[in-house]
Amino acid sequence: MMRIALVLLMLILSISLLAQQKIDKDFVGLQVMQGHPYTLMILKPTGYLPKDSFNDWSMMHLINLFQMHADGKSSVFGPVTDPKADVGGIIIFNTTDTVQIKSWMAKDPLVSNNIFTYKLYPWFSVPDQKLLPTIKPK
Repeated sequence: MMRIALVLLMLILSISLLAQQKIDKDFVGLQVMQGHPYTLMILKPTGYLPKDSFNDWSMMHLINLFQMHADGKSSVFGPVTDPKADVGGIIIFNTTDTVQIKSWMAKDPLVSNNIFTYKLYPWFSVPDQKLLPTIKPK
């Protein structure tokens, strides 16, 4: 029991120290030096939505996205939730090899069936950026 209390205390102190990180030019310089190039994909809807196939294609699209993430090919993906936006979603790929990315996306049913087109952009990020964790309902 004492060991658990000690571990918890060390964890709380560690979190407290991290929360007090001084952000200055040396810290920023180190973070940028440790950064990594990626590729940002912007998916744009074409307006073509065949009602008979769209649900199946959407599920296969999601399976493809989750598989690429599980395989380490992408870090982040998701839809733009504004229905009036001219952007359908984004994917951040863990590579700058656009030929490889295009071959992966050629297999995506929403791209191959002209539901989405896309544009690729060089992108850069620094270590330890992440989305907030999911809060699971009780």
